Amino acid sequence: MDSESFFDPQKRSRRGIWIVPATEKHYNIIASFNASKDFLHEGHRPVLNEIKKFLDKNFKVTFIIGIESAVILSYNRSRETQSRFLETATQNANSIIREIQQYLNLGPENDVEFINDTGIFSGMSCNDFLKFASFEQPLSVLNGLSAFDFLCSSLGQINLDDLYPHVEAMNYKIADQADPDKISIIVGGENQIININRGLAICDYSTAYILPLVFGEDGNKMGESNGNTVPLFH
Repeated sequence: MDSESFFDPQKRSRRGIWIVPATEKHYNIIASFNASKDFLHEGHRPVLNEIKKFLDKNFKVTFIIGIESAVILSYNRSRETQSRFLETATQNANSIIREIQQYLNLGPENDVEFINDTGIFSGMSCNDFLKFASFEQPLSVLNGLSAFDFLCSSLGQINLDDLYPHVEAMNYKIADQADPDKISIIVGGENQIININRGLAICDYSTAYILPLVFGEDGNKMGESNGNTVPLFH
């Protein structure tokens, strides 16, 4: 099945989908979840529902669960120490995986892979990360410091809105490299467009499937950043 026969052109224009040319290669659907919380929320429902459709078409799906990413992006806003928050994020990741499996009713017939970013940022020097990323402001870098330790303490130097796309893009690259023989399609909400575009810039043979946002009763986007999440199962 090629891309043009699977994707609805009207849906493509309405939701802003990038499509690669028809090819004999198969697809790898990529979805990223941050492990800063231990549950899925209603804002995740549109992504999961679309992933279910891909699974029904026998596409492969790779879920990237951001554990170190969660610490980098969230721990400065928590009351936990860095090491304790890493333990919490690891526990959160296991809970998120269980809820994804439950929501999608995954079975052995589904081609699904769960991977996380544990060891990626902690195994990379901050200099190497800054070669991958690009920031307008000059940054003070300590030689020998890992990217994980540097980024955990970098929010004083790097604005979170600038840092987030680079961290997420690294996760997309991890998932893309997990199966390099397949064309990756990143699935995410409209609020992730900047992050996804950054991911597309560094991943080979990648495209994206963008979904509309879910809004709460307060009129704001439903999500952790707005504090108006409604858990799917709790």
